[in-house]
Amino acid sequence: APHTNKPRGICRSPHPLSRRATPFITDLVEAAMTRVMLALSLLVLALHTASAFIAPTTSLSPLRALPPSLSLRPAASARHAARRVAPGRLAMQWKDQNDDPAEEAWKSFSVYNLGRWKGRTLHISPETGDYIAPFSTDHLVDVIDIDQGIRSAKMRTIVGEDTAPRMTECVITGNEDFYISHDGSYSRDQTFAEVSDVEGAFRFCIEMSLSVSMHERLRFQALYDFESKLSRIVIFEEYRVISTGASRLIGIKLDDEDVKRDAPVRSPLTMLSLVGEFRGDGEGTRSSRLGGGMLKTKTRSGVQWDGKTIRREFEVVDERLRSARKVQFGDMGGGVVDVLSLEDGYRLLLLPSGCFCCLPERLEPEIQTDGGGEDGRGDAPAPEGDMAKLEAMMKGFSVDDNIVKLKAFTAELGVYTGGKERKRMVRMYNSDGTMMATTLVTEQRSD
Repeated sequence: APHTNKPRGICRSPHPLSRRATPFITDLVEAAMTRVMLALSLLVLALHTASAFIAPTTSLSPLRALPPSLSLRPAASARHAARRVAPGRLAMQWKDQNDDPAEEAWKSFSVYNLGRWKGRTLHISPETGDYIAPFSTDHLVDVIDIDQGIRSAKMRTIVGEDTAPRMTECVITGNEDFYISHDGSYSRDQTFAEVSDVEGAFRFCIEMSLSVSMHERLRFQALYDFESKLSRIVIFEEYRVISTGASRLIGIKLDDEDVKRDAPVRSPLTMLSLVGEFRGDGEGTRSSRLGGGMLKTKTRSGVQWDGKTIRREFEVVDERLRSARKVQFGDMGGGVVDVLSLEDGYRLLLLPSGCFCCLPERLEPEIQTDGGGEDGRGDAPAPEGDMAKLEAMMKGFSVDDNIVKLKAFTAELGVYTGGKERKRMVRMYNSDGTMMATTLVTEQRSD
């Protein structure tokens, strides 16, 4: 064989390092591909998850058959609501809400209202605006949580001197007719209600409480007798009692001797305080009986007076720029007047403690088309006195659901919180006498 200068063995087989390099490179490529596929899978999963949260914010859901001012956002989950959209129906954009808005609302009530409050009680005649017996009394209120996990609280009211106190108790329950705002303001209804130092009971009571500040609130009760007539207005001016040490453990805030305990006093409201224009924000909540939900609006309200006639105007605009407007008229001549009669049977009262209310004088039954007159009685007169009380009690405790239909109505309370600011709470009722929606409005004078 011819002689060659090439080293022996180089052409016969690859170098040992070459044999190990091929599988090593293959492993690197496979590992890189695996990581790429894993990254792509994670990216797809992230996009899918993000779309599940982003898509409901642009979903449209049908509004229920309510007036524009009462068309509130449903409180159900936005994911399920998108499936209920019907083509051709009016729709509103959904907004993220808490999983349990009722629990969050009850927390707001507990944080602000639980504890001890002290103040005075004022009894007002809705016909004249004057004080009526027992006129003005001092009282003490303890609001205690009944049990953890249960949306109920006990409210104990003590009236009178320490030597002869008179006590009443009631239970506040977070049911479908109970409204709570984020600032602790609330409202509720009671049937067969009792008031301390007032003899007898009342057929229907509308109670509203407005948070004036962190340490002051104003409670209000509109009481209707057994003839469905507005018979008494009760105002509770209350301020928080400061805690002392271990007294918090029993759920009651006791007096602190070092704290000034004089209740704040605001001047009675006058017509000139109402005249003008106010603008602000409203937050409405619909009863869970109607599906729940909330709606935020911009509001404008005002009163005009030409010396003889007053004109009240309200306008709300929702986030889709849909507006609703209401106008009321009433007669008012010269002189100081605390009670104004408006159209449709409403009465506007200018009250002590810088507040006002607008309520129906009577809860009128709706005219029945098949009964020959109101309440299905034909030409028979409505019962009065003891007969009206007996009939109301029979209907209240009856298992029969055929209760007289009422005309839908609203109840409004307003209080001036200081300077040019005020708060208003408006409760709207269906023809069955149950709360349909409640709106809390925070306004400021704009003129």
